[in-house]
Amino acid sequence: MSRQELNELAVSLASDQAALAEQRNFEIRGGPRRQAKADHGRPLLTAADKVLIAIVYLRQICSQRVLSEMLEISQPPIGQAVTETGKLLAAHKLKIDPTVPRFTSAGALRDL
Repeated sequence: MSRQELNELAVSLASDQAALAEQRNFEIRGGPRRQAKADHGRPLLTAADKVLIAIVYLRQICSQRVLSEMLEISQPPIGQAVTETGKLLAAHKLKIDPTVPRFTSAGALRDL
């Protein structure tokens, strides 16, 4: 997948990703927002980051643990990105085929 194709995919999924995030936050809060939606800082992962993480994981290049080590973030945001983006990819009928190489450590993937 080229960088341009990845960017186009991220743009096409961005609104659906935002809707899923809002739905998840609604469920966590137990109801609607108490104040107007505002920019409360930069999110940890952008829409393009989530798509890339999901594709790398779904192609079975490496595990979520290895992604977590490489990106130096905890595993829950990675798992959330994979789950939500994977559902969106399936809803858009986009199939991600696995690859042959599988990396078991961040060092092995970096050294490639």
